[in-house]
Parts: sequence; C-alpha cells; structure tokens
Amino acid sequence: MECQRLTISGQAVVVAFDMCSSSNIIDDLTKSNNVQCLTTFFDALQRYLAKEQQKPAAFDPYKFTGDGWLLLFPAKTDGASLLNFLESLCLFFVVEFRRSLLPYLSRTPSLVGITFGIEKGEVIPMNMHGRQEYVGRGPSTSRVDCRQP
Repeated sequence: MECQRLTISGQAVVVAFDMCSSSNIIDDLTKSNNVQCLTTFFDALQRYLAKEQQKPAAFDPYKFTGDGWLLLFPAKTDGASLLNFLESLCLFFVVEFRRSLLPYLSRTPSLVGITFGIEKGEVIPMNMHGRQEYVGRGPSTSRVDCRQP
C-alpha cells in the first residue's frame, strides 16, 4: 500500500516524529552486517502510515527524514483524533521494533520509542525539482516521549 499525498495550504498541524537512539541502532546493525532489517522496519512503518491515511484523520506523509517523518495535517484536525493516531503509532512502533529490529541488535538501546514535535502554523506549498515541498512554520522543539513499556 502506497502513501497518498495531499496538498495542504495555509494553516496546518505539523507533526515531526523520529526514532529514539537511531544512531546507536544503525551503528549496531552496521557492525553486525544487519542493516537490511532497517529497510524492513521502515517499509512496515510506511505501510502503517498508508493504512492510517484511510481513516478519517487525513494527513500528508510529507517527508521521510532518515529516522522518522514529517506529517502534515489539516488545521481543522480534531485534537482527540490526532492523539489517538499518535498513541496508535507508538504502539505499532514498539511491536514492529521488537519484531524486526530487536532480534538483530547486540544489545537493547537504553531508550526505545518515538519522539514527537507538534506545531500549528502557516505552510506554503511549492514545487521544487518536480516535488511537492513546503515552507513555513516547522515543528516546535517541544517533544513528547513515547517509550517502550
């Protein structure tokens, strides 16, 4: 299942999320020659995001950042729906991490999970080099930790 792109203009809710301890995880997998499991992990995460797009809380999975994504939601997105989505994403992440990455690591990182940055502000769509890009208000530095139980 492929993610669908939306074009959002004006006010938007920007959610940035990334994987805790990603540098240590990548180093560990590189040393053991198991980097291919990262592809499996991020493919599963992308399929999850594509599936979640079919639900009422529409969003644009704007950009993969190397260890996470920038997601753009319409400004009118209901806060409770967004929170439900983020909680569900955390649970999916933990299950998929345990399934596709943890067995290949020489040791469990001290911090496993996702960090989020959330901001609401103006975004302006533009086309650069044939790709949809956005300028405007980026994610804030306020973070929410979602850690492995």
